[in-house]
Amino acid sequence: MILTTCAVCAVPLTHEAPATCAKCETRYCGAACQRDHWRRGHEDNCETIARGGGAEQHNADKKYAEAVEVAVEECAEDTEGQTCYICLEDGSEEGLVRGCACRGAAGFAHVSCLTKQAQIATDEVDPDDGEAWDASWDKWTTCGVCKQEHHGVVMNALGWACWKTYVGRPEADETRRTALTTLSFGISSDTEASICIHEAHLDCVRRFAPEDEYDLLSAKSNLAVAYKTNGRASEALALEREIYAKSKEIGEDSVDAIVTVNNLADSLMATGLFAEARTLVREHLTEASDSIGADHQETLYLRMNYAVSLTYEDANHNEESDDEQDRKDYLEAERVAADVLRRAERVFGSHHPVTDDARAILKDVRKEIACHERRTTLRRRPKRVRTSCPPRTNHY
Repeated sequence: MILTTCAVCAVPLTHEAPATCAKCETRYCGAACQRDHWRRGHEDNCETIARGGGAEQHNADKKYAEAVEVAVEECAEDTEGQTCYICLEDGSEEGLVRGCACRGAAGFAHVSCLTKQAQIATDEVDPDDGEAWDASWDKWTTCGVCKQEHHGVVMNALGWACWKTYVGRPEADETRRTALTTLSFGISSDTEASICIHEAHLDCVRRFAPEDEYDLLSAKSNLAVAYKTNGRASEALALEREIYAKSKEIGEDSVDAIVTVNNLADSLMATGLFAEARTLVREHLTEASDSIGADHQETLYLRMNYAVSLTYEDANHNEESDDEQDRKDYLEAERVAADVLRRAERVFGSHHPVTDDARAILKDVRKEIACHERRTTLRRRPKRVRTSCPPRTNHY
C-alpha cells in the first residue's frame, strides 16, 4: 500500500480504505468521493488502469517514468556522447544517467538497464538465503562499477523502478516489502508526499514484520528524515532520540549505528542544540574510524557534523564567550573540514554530494574564522545559529 490518500479529496487513508473501485482498485475515503470521481471522468480511465495492473501499478509506472525523465535531464550534460556500460548502446532513445562516484568515461547507464540488472540479481536468490539476499538487493542502490551508492535523482529513479517491478505481488510478500524499503531509502525526502511513503513503509513493517527491530528502525529513521526536511524538526528530533536509544539497546550493525548517530546529531543541530550534538559526535568519532574506516561516507559525515557543531553555539547561549577557546574551536573545525574534503575528493570525486557538502562546510567555517579575526572587542558577537549537514537515511 503506497497510495495513502483519497483519489478525490486527498484525505489520508490507512491500508484499509473505506471505499475502493472494484475494477481498478483506486482508493477513496468513502462512497461519496467514489461516486464523484466516476462522474468526473474516472469511467474513461478505469479500464485502462485495470488492464495495466491496477491503481498501485499505474501510479508506480507513472512515478517511475517521471523520475527517469528528471534523472536523464539532470544528467544530460555529463552523459552526452557516452554509452551504457551494460548494453553498450548510446542514450539516443532513453537517455543515460550517472549518479555515483564514477569518473571519466565510467558508470554511464540507462535506468532500464540498471533496473534489469538488479531484477535479475534479485530474482535469482532465495529470500531465505540471508547474505546472498541482502547482496542481491544492493544492486538496486549501488553502482556495479565504483561500488558506491547511487545518489540524488538517479537513486530516486531506481527506487521507483524497484517498486514498479514488485508492486503487483501480495502485500505480505517479502520481495514486495523489501521493494518498499528500497523505495523509502531511495526517494527524495524534500516533499510532503515523501512523508506518506515513509509512513506507508513503517505501517507495512509493523503489520507484516513487527518482530524485525532493524527494519522498524530503518523505517522510523527515513520518516524522521522526511519530517526534518519538511520543517517538522521537533517531531524528527523526538523520533531520532527514540531510534538512537533502541539502536544502542539492540546493537546495530556498525554502518547503521553511525548513520543513526549522524541523524540524531543533525536533528539536534537543526533545533539549535549544538553542544549536545558536539558531545554525541565526539563519543563516536574513534568508533566510526575503527569500525567502518576513516574514508567511509558515514565517517566523513560524522566528522562534518563535528566541524559544524564546533562552529556554532546553542540558540539559548547567553554567557560571555572565551575568545581564545572560540578560536581553537574554529581552527579545529577548519582542520577537520579540510581533511574531510581531501578524503571526499579522493574517494568520491569533485562533484559527488559528499564532496559538495564538505566543500560548503569548509567555506562556512573559514567565513566564521575571518569574522572572528575582525572582531576588535573582548566580547565578540554570539555565534550564529544554523542547520547542519543534509540528513542521511538508513539502509538495512
